[in-house]
Amino acid sequence: MKKFNLDKSKQRCKEYRLKILEISQRVQALHLGGAYSCMEIVDMIYFHFMRKKKQKFLDTFLMSKGHSCMAQYVILEKLKILKKKDLE
Repeated sequence: MKKFNLDKSKQRCKEYRLKILEISQRVQALHLGGAYSCMEIVDMIYFHFMRKKKQKFLDTFLMSKGHSCMAQYVILEKLKILKKKDLE
């Protein structure tokens, strides 16, 4: 298993939260609390646990915490799986 860099994770999570906060100013139905509360967990899933081969994930992660899916969406945008316009 690859080594997890805690400092990089903290920085990414900070950036994700800022991104979610920015989006929440334009989207009324966004629930910040749920997305914020699971950010580190979702970050660790994508950057530590999920297996990759040639920049493609071999594993699938299904987020079922309804109002918190924005946490997954900002990570998918960072990984260039979603486009910025998809978030907006």
